[in-house]
Amino acid sequence: MKLQLLPWELYWEEQTDLDFMRDDPDEANHPIRIRMGKEAERVAEPVLFSGEIPKVLDVGCGTAIDYPRLVELGLEYWAVEPIPKFIARARELYPEIRIEQRRVWDIPFADNRFDVVWCKGVVQHLPPGTYPEALDELWRVTKTLLMVSTNRVFLSSAGITHRERGDPYDNHYNFKEFLGHVRSLPNSMTRHVKGFVRRENLEEAKKTGRIHTLFLIYDLDYWKEHHETA
Repeated sequence: MKLQLLPWELYWEEQTDLDFMRDDPDEANHPIRIRMGKEAERVAEPVLFSGEIPKVLDVGCGTAIDYPRLVELGLEYWAVEPIPKFIARARELYPEIRIEQRRVWDIPFADNRFDVVWCKGVVQHLPPGTYPEALDELWRVTKTLLMVSTNRVFLSSAGITHRERGDPYDNHYNFKEFLGHVRSLPNSMTRHVKGFVRRENLEEAKKTGRIHTLFLIYDLDYWKEHHETA
């Protein structure tokens, strides 16, 4: 399926570097990626112990920076990404990768297909008004754990943002609205954790607000079985 790119997608296709984020050799080990990996591992371990292969969906994967980490954890990796050049680069780096050109609000998989759905640094780039639909779709394909991260702390003001073709960011919804929709997802239990930033970037991040927030959204039955009784 070939998508006709929207204006904000054209920005990424036409104006960003092919190896966006890969230019930084430490990006793969950013604290937020490490934490998300540990959460994915917790879900994967009992599935592997049962003799099955846990599945992960990387939504908005870019050039699949997290592919090696997730495969190493024993997860069967699948991905969706709307930007053609990022898909091509991911396939160049990992010829065996399973990746399709789709948007976050149109995922071509069955309900509850993936033990883990991994969505890092995507929602802040979505057009205004689309995040509820995107969250609903992410949750639809999640069996056990949905992880959504943003690149800003936005606890007291609008912080998830959007821009088109490099224009200034437009603050269009805030933490209360976002968390409210997350908590409305059916049969779910939500936690959020803030403060993910590299130590050397801490002072700058305090000024700019570029400190990651991670939303951990669990299937409620799984949470009761594995967490409430722990």
